[in-house]
Amino acid sequence: MRLLSLTVLFFSLLLSSILNAAGKYDIAVISDGPNQQPNPIEAVLIDELIALTEGEFEVVIKRYEADWTLPGIEGAFQQAYANPDIDMLLVTGIAANQIGVARQTFDKPTFLPVVFDVELMGAPINGGVSGKTNLNYLVSQLEFQKNLSNFKRLAPMKKIALIGDQVVFEAVPRVMEYARRIAKEAGTDLVFIGHDGRNSDLVSDISDDIDGIMVAAFPRMSQTDYRAMIESINQRKLPSFSFLGSDRVAQGILFTDAPNTDWGRLARRNALNMQAVMLGASAAEINVFFEMKSELTLNMETARQIGLSPSFDLLAEAVQLNRLPENQGALYSLLDVAELALAQNLQLSAQAYGVSAGQSDVRAAKSSLLPQLTLGSSYSQRKQSDAVRAGQLAEKSSDGSINLSQQLYSDSSWANLTIQRYLQNNREASFEQSKLEIIQAATIAYLNVLRAQTQVRVRQDNLNLTKTNLELAQDRVRVGFSSAADVYRWESSMASDRATLLQSTADLNQVRENLNRLLHRPINAPFRVADVSETDPFALSPDEFTRLIDNPRSYSYYTDFILQMGFDLSPELAQLKAQMGAKQREIVNRKRAFWLPDFSISGRYGENFNQSGLGVGSTEGDSDWDVSVKASLPLFDSGLRRTELSRSKLERMQLMALYDASHEQVEQQIRANIHEAVASFANIKLSKQAASSAAKNLELVTDSYAKGLLSIIDLLDAQNAGRQADEAAANAVYDFLIDIMNMQRSVGLFEFMLSEPEKQAWAIQLKGYLERRQREEG
Repeated sequence: MRLLSLTVLFFSLLLSSILNAAGKYDIAVISDGPNQQPNPIEAVLIDELIALTEGEFEVVIKRYEADWTLPGIEGAFQQAYANPDIDMLLVTGIAANQIGVARQTFDKPTFLPVVFDVELMGAPINGGVSGKTNLNYLVSQLEFQKNLSNFKRLAPMKKIALIGDQVVFEAVPRVMEYARRIAKEAGTDLVFIGHDGRNSDLVSDISDDIDGIMVAAFPRMSQTDYRAMIESINQRKLPSFSFLGSDRVAQGILFTDAPNTDWGRLARRNALNMQAVMLGASAAEINVFFEMKSELTLNMETARQIGLSPSFDLLAEAVQLNRLPENQGALYSLLDVAELALAQNLQLSAQAYGVSAGQSDVRAAKSSLLPQLTLGSSYSQRKQSDAVRAGQLAEKSSDGSINLSQQLYSDSSWANLTIQRYLQNNREASFEQSKLEIIQAATIAYLNVLRAQTQVRVRQDNLNLTKTNLELAQDRVRVGFSSAADVYRWESSMASDRATLLQSTADLNQVRENLNRLLHRPINAPFRVADVSETDPFALSPDEFTRLIDNPRSYSYYTDFILQMGFDLSPELAQLKAQMGAKQREIVNRKRAFWLPDFSISGRYGENFNQSGLGVGSTEGDSDWDVSVKASLPLFDSGLRRTELSRSKLERMQLMALYDASHEQVEQQIRANIHEAVASFANIKLSKQAASSAAKNLELVTDSYAKGLLSIIDLLDAQNAGRQADEAAANAVYDFLIDIMNMQRSVGLFEFMLSEPEKQAWAIQLKGYLERRQREEG
């Protein structure tokens, strides 16, 4: 028994050893030579392979670096093939891929994922596979013509320099000749400038007649030298194009039509091919064609630096990095916009002057109740009448006087003062109404900017998706799944999507300009807006607000609290209250006018300064004074007082009716805004769920369309549904916030403008009200 157990253990260990040996692969990674900067293509190829085979095979990477010469690269191949421990070759060097694919024999499974062109590189091809023992490569047919055409959309170019590593140029002489011919047919001269691994100042080799630069790979150039080279190109005001994707555009190159995602797709495809060989497939029988996608990317900061203004058509199609300049102006929050609008809006400033002017009316009305003091002087010259000759009057006389008057009681004057105070209250309430409306307009304009920015992004994404589907349709036509009609339909859809994106961009510009106007800034002044969440405008937390509206009872209590606050704070009701107060005092005055006289007292002191001529007598230098008390009451005015009293009573009844109507209107508006806010709050979650489902549906439909299982109509419907769901999800938060701005405007209080202590006090007041209502109703 013991012998049997030992035998079983021995064979188990032997089998485990055999399985481990079969599951271990030593991979030779062949590069063109030592890199001065990280090779992103090599990194993603290796990472994808290890991630895919993890848990299934043990992958050991062994690096073989050439010396940046064609013989050195060939030597790296020979060394890898000669090493008995090497199971497979993964070639990551750009030049090594082109050299390797032209070899006649491959001693071990060899994978070349970056082959430029089947025909130009002399690559073996047989029905979509290499047909060559141990060889698999991936090729995306060279589309230099498309690259050049896209680049020349930026500006006319008569002469272009294509710069890159010298060893790559040496490895592809036929490709260089092909590129020259394509450029010549497009009316452009093409020159090549190679980097030898030492000269970092390539830009100095670029002649003055060069119109643009196409930038290939620079694996031997350090990151510092690479950035300096791009900066020199931009200082020369030359448009630049990268073959290697948007990462290079982010570093300062102007333009590319290669998305970074293609390298990930290519690495995944290569990893799957290598895995298939590990599982027993033949490398010679694996498909070699790989479809590279196209995605335009523009660095707008670079465009500004070189003084280039791309066309609207190109801007609509391209992904724009650094769309706004680095000096984008102030960064505004929701609170910033509200406070700036109050401080700077021109309409509000104009009304503030009116309120100040109204205060003068109050002071004027009050002045009539205070003593009035006047100082007078006179000079008289009389004809030589009998009275003058008799000495009764002087021919010439100079006199002075002081006059003092004071109303003892005048109901009309007191009424006027009270009425003017009410009218000033009315003006101030009107001003408060205007302030609320300006805050409402400015914050909604702010949210509309955020919404318009989101809409531009969603429609840009939709345009990119349409472009991808156009390329998918072209693939289907190539493999016979559909006719050219699909391509034409997607081309039509792409044109429509471009027009929609242009309109969205125009809408964004308009709402930005509207916000500038409300803030009294230059209409086209740049600014940035900070994003805002659905919780920002509240004094309550999201959970507290959710609890308020998640059942009919608390929802009713919350509504009642908000209504009472709205009635107390409403400037519309405050204006009508002030007008009714003024009218009531007017009625009292008109009633008192029938029986209450006006009482006043006045006094005068006068003195003669000088007399001359005939008649000078004893009155020279005399002084005089008098005091009088007056009471006046009109006795008959043909019914005017009764008519005015009747009219005032009718006007008061009109104001009372208007107040009741406004009260109802305020209540209805607050309730409507609360209903809208609650509905849009719930819609945030629902729209996100709809967008997620639409995205999953689009992914499934796209996959089925690519396999020929569904028609273009199905995919168009799925894409339109996805776009609409994305827009709805993106807009849901802003729709809710706009509803909150409208609700808080109708209440007369913008919670987000309260200080933290005020917010806490408001929350405590609300909670106390809710607790009291719950106690009262059990």
